[in-house]
Amino acid sequence: MKDYENSTDKFGRYSFNIILKSEEIIDNDKLKVIIKEYLSNVGASCTLKEGTIIGHIKCYIKSKDDFLKASLVSMKIGPDIVGDSLNLIKQVEFALACIIFGLENEEIKKIIWDEFRIIQKKYGLLYEPYV
Repeated sequence: MKDYENSTDKFGRYSFNIILKSEEIIDNDKLKVIIKEYLSNVGASCTLKEGTIIGHIKCYIKSKDDFLKASLVSMKIGPDIVGDSLNLIKQVEFALACIIFGLENEEIKKIIWDEFRIIQKKYGLLYEPYV
């Protein structure tokens, strides 16, 4: 049995709210693919360090009339997405919150934004701060 006692001595957290945009219309299926890939990549990167435990990685995606929420609490289970189907969209409010045991806040922030830039480039996404 692995001893994770030291991983709970510290936990890091990070969150952000942005407006996520695309020059092309994103349908519901594509949005779900993007979200699952992003959460999976963040989770995988966060758990590379020995002794880290995912508390939660959650995001909320809201359009004018609809929303989706997604969470990752285990790499074995993978991301779970629930909520209304979003109509064809070019812009959504995107909020992410992450708690990882065994990592510092700055480590999580770096992982979240490094993985975001990969997804952003792959899918041609733009963002601006949520005000």
